[in-house]
This record gives sequence, structure tokens and C-alpha cells, in this order.
Amino acid sequence: MTYIRSGYDITILKPMTKRPLLNKWTDTTLKIGDIESHGTFPEDYNIGIKLGFASRGIVDVDLDCDAAVWLGAWLLNTGTRVFGRDDNPASHYLYRVHNPRSTLRFKHPVSNEMIVELRGNGSQTVLPESIYEDGSLLRFEEYSLPEPLETDWETLERQSGLIAAGAVLSEFWNEGSRHALALALGGWAAHKRIDQGTFTRLIEAVAGYMNDDDVADRVDCIRDSYTDLATGNKVAWKDDLERTIDHKIMAAISKWLMVNADPESISATRQPKKLSSMMSDLQSGEDFCEHIGDKVIFCDDEEQFYHRRNDVYEPASLASVKGTVIDYVKSFDVDVTNFEEVRKLKSTQSIARINAIVDV
Repeated sequence: MTYIRSGYDITILKPMTKRPLLNKWTDTTLKIGDIESHGTFPEDYNIGIKLGFASRGIVDVDLDCDAAVWLGAWLLNTGTRVFGRDDNPASHYLYRVHNPRSTLRFKHPVSNEMIVELRGNGSQTVLPESIYEDGSLLRFEEYSLPEPLETDWETLERQSGLIAAGAVLSEFWNEGSRHALALALGGWAAHKRIDQGTFTRLIEAVAGYMNDDDVADRVDCIRDSYTDLATGNKVAWKDDLERTIDHKIMAAISKWLMVNADPESISATRQPKKLSSMMSDLQSGEDFCEHIGDKVIFCDDEEQFYHRRNDVYEPASLASVKGTVIDYVKSFDVDVTNFEEVRKLKSTQSIARINAIVDV
């Protein structure tokens, strides 16, 4: 079969189901002859892919509701292997990652219904040409690529969280209150220091899904909230938001977007920053020097770093200086839906780049 030749670790499933036919399917690697001995595909069995390390890092973003499917097309990188069926198209996105983990499930905080699954190690997904339980045929989308896009687990986790957050927020996107809600959400996101571009894209996606007739206004609300907070002006969010969305729901959204439940002050080295357009070692080192100022210095004569603490310079170990640089490179915010920005961030946070910054 083509799947096996492509390196997919295949398991057989009961016909018209997603239930494995073999008891020890996770521990059994099948060859083409093993599969064909079970009859004719797909009449006698379905086939699934064992995800994660078993199939060289292939994972599946499974979109489980209409809102998630729509938002996925907006917030995921669609240049990958995508499939679904006629009444639920583009509901599965396959990617290849070097660090697959156990499956993550994003469930509605009130109804407990599944919104998104990021399926990895220990899970399997039914593959196209199999027959779904309602008799429909799974098939790849016309724009699907023949191979999954290479990315990383952390990016997919963030994107899945955005989709789950958007699906829940769409339930509150009611006509007549959208302007006020966008302002409150913008204030909430600005206080939590969520990357403005990422959050703006999320709100654009929600507004698009809900057929909002004034998306530009919602984007302006986000921009104005971030600007007002940065300039010290009053920003609406808490009271306005709590009148509309229960705290339990916002706590779940905070978790999905990987931010604290309540806004808090962030130290200077943790302030969100934008990636430099220059990605050379020299530029990165110069940017760090500009950022840190005279808080860290290097004495050429002694070949020794010093930290300034309460206006007194104290000797600093190389390890502690690297720790300061690590805090710096971890503080960058990028639009996680922008594949190029994520690629640059990974380069900036590499050990080689951290060492280069210290050298510069």
C-alpha cells in the first residue's frame, strides 16, 4: 500500500469504524501481506495510522465541530496533508514533528464536548479511502499535499488552543454587543501580554466565522486596547468581560492560550518583544546589548561578567549570564499562525544563537 511505502505505521480497523481490529495494535507493525490477509479494503476493514514516533513523527489535528473546522482553515497552516469527508471536509490536518507527545484534548469548559484533538503518541487516526460509520468515504482534499508539513509540537499546541478559544468565544459573538466585547477582550489580551498580531488574527477568525459585518471595527478595538494600555490610558476589560463571559470559560481560554488566569506584572527581561528583522548572530547580540543596557557588563582585563544589583556590580558566572540571555530569547512574541515567524523564533532560541549572543 502507498501508506506503508510512505513510512506510515498502519493498523487495521473494524469495517466502517475507527476501532482497532487487533488487541495489541500499538505493539504490532503490519506489512502489506499482513493487511491483505484480512480481506478486501475497504469492504472488510478500515485502515488507520499509528501516530507519533511510530510513523516518524506524523500527528493529527482533529477538528471536532463546525466552528473548529472553519477556524482551522484560518488559523492552521493549510499547506499540508488535509482530509475529511463530504459532510465534514478538511477536519483532519496531518503534520510531521520531531518531538511528538501524547494526545492533547481541548474540551468545552461547560458542555465538556470535544472541540479539537492534537493526536500524537499512542493514538491512531482513520485514513482516507476508509469508510466512515455513516457509509461516507474519507478522502483527501483537492489542495492536500502528498506529504505532511514539517513543524513542531509546540506550534500545533498553540494553534489548537487558538482554535478552541475561537470556537468558545464565537458562542458570545452576539449582534449588538460585538463592539463592547471586542474592546473587553482586547483589554484582557493586552493585560495578559498576548502577542497583538496573534490575538488580532484570532478575533478576525471569530468575526469571520460569525459573519460579522464590521470586522474592521473589531480589529480597531484590539489595536486601541493595546495602544491605550501601552500609553497608560484606562483600558476596559474585567468588569465588562465578566458581565458577558463566565470566569470558568475565560480560565479555560487562558490555559489554551498559555497565559496566566489573571494579569500580572512581568519583569523587564520577560516583557514581550518582537523578533528583529535581522536574524544574524551579530544583530542578535547587538539587540540583546541594547535591551540589557548596563545591567550586565564584561570586564576585558579580568575576563569576567558582572551583574548590576542595587547599583553595585557583582561577579556573574557564565551560566547565569546565559540564563539571562535565555530569558531574553524566551520573551519574544510571534504570531503562531505565521509559519515563517515561528521558524525564525526557533532559530533565535537555538543553543548556537544563545552562545553567539554571549560571545557578541
